[in-house]
Amino acid sequence: MKFTIPPTVVRVWMPVLFLTMMCLFLYGTARWYWLVSVPLLMLFSFMNTLADIHDIGNRFRVNRWWSSVDISKSEITQVGPSFLEGIGVLRLRRFIFPWGPIYFVAEWSDVPVLTVKAGEASTGEQGESHNGVRDALAACVLAVSGFASARVLSASVRDFRIESAAARIVALVIAGSLCVLFALTWAKKTTFANVVLFAATWIAGLARW
Repeated sequence: MKFTIPPTVVRVWMPVLFLTMMCLFLYGTARWYWLVSVPLLMLFSFMNTLADIHDIGNRFRVNRWWSSVDISKSEITQVGPSFLEGIGVLRLRRFIFPWGPIYFVAEWSDVPVLTVKAGEASTGEQGESHNGVRDALAACVLAVSGFASARVLSASVRDFRIESAAARIVALVIAGSLCVLFALTWAKKTTFANVVLFAATWIAGLARW
């Protein structure tokens, strides 16, 4: 039997846990460093709104942790893969709070992540489930832990601080380049990309302002 992370854990408890950890790691640091939390807050918000979708005849039932709603298939323009592996996107003729389309986890749903025309019923077996959510969580944890470990190290060992203006610029350029490399390689080489992300946030954490 395949192990599946319960939806409530991914949508509620993990974002709450990681948000708490992030606040503890950044507590006492300069306000500038809290900017690192902006993309993480977006990720936590995205996780919080992930849905599971089920085909109930001429309608799709969309379940989120706070509500459930039935949507007529005549309102749907597309069901297909999103920018994250294992995450599907349901596009409608109207805006749905908070993103517009509805993002759902294929592993929790019985709707295949395939492109279909408006009003057509989804048929066929669900494709092989992926680990997009788990990989995104791993990247998030590595980013926070890399920055936090560098902050602790630079606070306790002066030789590991990057304090001069020129050195800070070099460090941020390197960290930024590594972030770009992470974005380019994450989809195909997830493990390598996550290591690159950890290195980027670790280098950024060494810079003292």
